[in-house]
Amino acid sequence: MEITQTEINVRKRGGSMIKPSSSHQFRWLIFAAITIAAATLTCGQLATPSGVTRLFARWDVLMVALFAAAPVTLMIVSPVECTNRKQNAVACLGVIIAAVIILQLSSSLEIINRHGLIVASLSRSTVACAVTLVVVMLTRVIATASQSPLFLESSWAAKLTLISIALLVPAAYVDSVAEGSRIELEKALQSRRFALAKQHAEMLMQLHPNTEIQDRPLDAFREELDALVKDLDSATQRPLPRRPSSSELGQRVMILMQLDRNEEAMRLLSPLTHGPRFEPISLDYLGLCFQRLERFEESLHAYQAAVTYWKSQAMNERSRASLASAWKGVGFAARRLNHRRTEEHAYQQLVELAPTAENHMLLAQCYREHQKTRLASEHTTRAAQLAPEMQAQSDSMLSSMSTDHFGCWLVPRR
Repeated sequence: MEITQTEINVRKRGGSMIKPSSSHQFRWLIFAAITIAAATLTCGQLATPSGVTRLFARWDVLMVALFAAAPVTLMIVSPVECTNRKQNAVACLGVIIAAVIILQLSSSLEIINRHGLIVASLSRSTVACAVTLVVVMLTRVIATASQSPLFLESSWAAKLTLISIALLVPAAYVDSVAEGSRIELEKALQSRRFALAKQHAEMLMQLHPNTEIQDRPLDAFREELDALVKDLDSATQRPLPRRPSSSELGQRVMILMQLDRNEEAMRLLSPLTHGPRFEPISLDYLGLCFQRLERFEESLHAYQAAVTYWKSQAMNERSRASLASAWKGVGFAARRLNHRRTEEHAYQQLVELAPTAENHMLLAQCYREHQKTRLASEHTTRAAQLAPEMQAQSDSMLSSMSTDHFGCWLVPRR
């Protein structure tokens, strides 16, 4: 019978090709548990005052780097055969000290990220390897390894591939996260959520510090946001008058919402949503606060109350705009609650009141998600006619619908 080289290697190491032993499974459980604990401690060590993790920005970026570095770390450790627990413990202590030094340097040298993406990527991989090395050594102390993974006996080409993975996988993930943070930063600025924008700017500083926001360097833009948030926070420290006017309450509510302190804003809004001090716009603000807190059922009720009020008023430019805003809020909350009929009705009413390109696109997206392809294509086309700058978005949606749910039979060609 012909015996493969892999079988020979396994037999030499006293292993089995059929099932991993229970002790082997135990070692991997220990490895996973220590990895999670090490990631938690590392995030705490590298955390900035605002809660952003230095170098990695977020815990998921760190976890990706750790798991990408694990094969390389095992490759480094495997040649050193230490079956004695005391020897493992001494080696582990030395590794922990080295890892702590590396973490201290990483948390104190803010200049690392500013030397470019390559230096930042190498720094992340170095920290990840140091932390993973601690994890491997602790695993050895708790559950002494009797054998190493088979891939460590592979060729040098395979080992170079593992090293490339340790560098490139975290870098690719960082690019994806950074792009998401940039988009969220732009959205936060559009909705005047300055505290949230500042948080995304700080994450971008750790991931892609060379990014430009609104044609300005990210570093300078972040400093401006920081100063603005401090000014807004100082404004909230000034006490309100004993009996504040509706205008004073409204101004404070807007500041709190810009700081994403939505629960505080709702407490101030409460006397304005009913009774003798009723202000109809407070219902919109209340719905938006609930929306940001992801309390969509309550958000839907608040916006529906706003719709009811404005429908009872004489229709003029102000009431029409306010009713359109309320219908948009109803549509968004209904979408998150999967209330399809309510969502469609809300966006239909929105388009009747304000037939803008943006609103046609909202209705088109609604129809697309509900697989009403013909209606979606009609409103997508109308949006592009009203706003030529939306042509690319319109074409993208039409192209997507032509392949989803056999939409190629339903989407008209231009």
